[in-house]
Amino acid sequence: MSGLRLVFDNDSQRLAQRLAQMLARNSDRDLAASDDNEHDDPFASDILVVGNYGAGRWLQQRVADQLGVTCLLPLEMPAGFLWRLIAQLLDKVPARSPFDPQSLRWLIFAELSKLTADSSIEPHRLAILHGRLHEARANERMMLARAIAACFNELLAFRRDWLDAWARDQPSSLASQVRRASRAGALGNEAWLSWLWRRVLAQMPTVPSRHPFDRFLLWLRSAAPSELRDAFAQTGVRTITVFGVPELAPEQIELFGLISQHLPVQFLVNDPCREFWQDIVSPKQVAAIRATQPDVAWLYESEPSVLGAWGKAHRDYLTQLRGLEEKLAAAAPVQVEESFRDRDRPPPVGRLQALQQTILLLDPQPWQELEVATDATNATDYSLQIHSCHGALRQLQVLRDRLLHAFELLPDLQADQVFVLAPEIDSWAPLIDGVFGDGVLPYSIEGQRKSADPLRAALADLLLAAQTQPGYATIASLLANPALALALQLDDDERQRLLAWLDRSGFRGGDGKHSWQAALDRLWYGAAVARAADQAPVFAGDTMAIAGATPATMPSLGKLARLFGSVQRLSIAASRTRALSDWCELLARECDQWFAESSLRESSLRESRLRLHDALAALAETQAQALSLDPAPADLQRLAWLDIDLVTFSNVFAEAVSTQPAQIRPGSGISFAPIESLRGVPARVIALIGMSESQFPAARRMLDFDLLAHAPRFGDQTRGNIDRAAFLDMLVAAGDMLIMTYDGRELRSNELLNPSAVVSECLAYINRQAGHESFAAIEQSLMAFNPTVFQRAQWPSYDSAAFAAAVGLAAASSRDCSVSSVSS
Repeated sequence: MSGLRLVFDNDSQRLAQRLAQMLARNSDRDLAASDDNEHDDPFASDILVVGNYGAGRWLQQRVADQLGVTCLLPLEMPAGFLWRLIAQLLDKVPARSPFDPQSLRWLIFAELSKLTADSSIEPHRLAILHGRLHEARANERMMLARAIAACFNELLAFRRDWLDAWARDQPSSLASQVRRASRAGALGNEAWLSWLWRRVLAQMPTVPSRHPFDRFLLWLRSAAPSELRDAFAQTGVRTITVFGVPELAPEQIELFGLISQHLPVQFLVNDPCREFWQDIVSPKQVAAIRATQPDVAWLYESEPSVLGAWGKAHRDYLTQLRGLEEKLAAAAPVQVEESFRDRDRPPPVGRLQALQQTILLLDPQPWQELEVATDATNATDYSLQIHSCHGALRQLQVLRDRLLHAFELLPDLQADQVFVLAPEIDSWAPLIDGVFGDGVLPYSIEGQRKSADPLRAALADLLLAAQTQPGYATIASLLANPALALALQLDDDERQRLLAWLDRSGFRGGDGKHSWQAALDRLWYGAAVARAADQAPVFAGDTMAIAGATPATMPSLGKLARLFGSVQRLSIAASRTRALSDWCELLARECDQWFAESSLRESSLRESRLRLHDALAALAETQAQALSLDPAPADLQRLAWLDIDLVTFSNVFAEAVSTQPAQIRPGSGISFAPIESLRGVPARVIALIGMSESQFPAARRMLDFDLLAHAPRFGDQTRGNIDRAAFLDMLVAAGDMLIMTYDGRELRSNELLNPSAVVSECLAYINRQAGHESFAAIEQSLMAFNPTVFQRAQWPSYDSAAFAAAVGLAAASSRDCSVSSVSS
């Protein structure tokens, strides 16, 4: 039965229970239908639409916990699911959107290449673009094409009315919306963006002039009820669940509402507040309203200020859902479940719970209750901790101590009930292994990009080395790559020996006597004559024998020669431009030469090799489909101007690898992951690392042709608001403890650094509450072995090696003081 259901709750666990109950009822109904010989599709899926795969995996696990098994519950991202559903229901809609940025950038790159070759095209309208492309190399054109594709992707989601006007060669409503100060620049960029959009559409002959969303809306309104019923029955979709607060454009929310008239759709929504809070805005917005519209300023509230500062994305989403409820109520009943608004709450036991309940109630009463409880117990409050550290390594060292302390404070705490989240995880991964790799705390690092794969990293490093004359440091890095070392059957001792030989050979990179070829000649000659280091040097012409290698160690030199040969092959290939497909084939061959199936013993590398081949094939296919390439020789020759150099291909390859969805599977240990990957997933202890001003919220890189920034609308999504919403979600999701760390001091100069704006806002708000004026970030020492670290009983350290060093340091300091007093 179709219909729309809105389920609001501030507890994601209860939302997961609600999903499991719905799936159980569907299962019972399917069993009853099979007994009655009804012909429902037994393989129909319950679609789970999520904003991130980590939350989706967690939901699947919770459903399995309650029902015993999870099946036919695929995870979908909103935009991709809507496009695929429309492609099933309408004719002449490709299975994959041609407007996907990974495809669209190739069309844009083609048009930019034409403009670079011919500056006489539209010289007046495209003056700004011609200026950008003047003497632009292929890599610069590709970077610009990527940025423009991302811009078009945002416009498709939030300003499709502008794109429709541009397609008709008409101006959009931008001129009436843009601020006067930036009007000239915005309109100048609109002129060339409009022209480029029409050129892109002209290169898509298979795409109808009307956007599939418009065709879908028209079909829903005009088709007969029986046609709609039969069509939706063939989709293989039984129910659709949208979880959390995904980044949905207003039009996408409306589409889900229209689909609910033909398929059951439910929104499981994280609402941090049980009261009506659509008039809560940030203090900054309140000040702006008072300055510009003082007569309506009384309509807006800013307390609690943290909810207004962090909750814009939630507020806009909730407002749109309420509008959808009112809009659809006339056509069909809309069920709304919000029992959490009447749920009893326990008294707060710490600052974290008081902050959560203040947001929930829109009332400072929890702080007064906490003050009474704190006066009665006089215990240290560990629920909300903020630590100021010197650098990322020190943050992790402090975090390890705090987590070990948490396991003491909460004896029933399990490792899988702890999340450690960072703005990004790749740069943290080596440090995490270094600090937590002692086996004391079980952990896993989730959400790393595919570029962390050693095989892909090896090929990326080889491509980088081929772009320049590799020096000693580059070769040392290549030999240290685990995948290359395995392919060469190279252990640490042999690697160090090869590097020592290279150092003695005079290899420094470049041409002439310091080149790799000259170095290898000296080493081969030295191995052939086998002279000891203390013997007189031997020359053959201008080549001196380098002592060290012997005939018995020549296989080691062969490994070094193999590495140099690979770099040389790629360097020769880099001497001219090639088609993308040729570059993909070349890199696939290089991969096979290094990692042939017969030489690989580790299954992980075999899987990596297959994935690499698939990624390269997909990259070439994406370009071919976007440009509608014909493999006929005449057509390939006509498109020769689309050839790219090695630098461009290296960047395209790296981007293709890094944009693949990262795997998020919270396991049995502590999960380290990016913040957005586990947004809204509850845990008893949540730690947020990297909460520095320069890292979080992510600063939006303003491009002069980012027209959405010039004319914002209700419902727009910005990176800063999304990050703030993620912070609010994690604060609400923390059960017993929330730990935050940031770079509070510069590592070398000890200069004071600012925390993230959300941390500063949190501190400022708590300190405005009665009895909490002393709450501040805890200043940590520069070194883990500083004796003062072990003198604070309320913040114990568990680093035994650091303790031994601190004892030795204290003893040495004591002896120095004794000697000094005797001397005086």
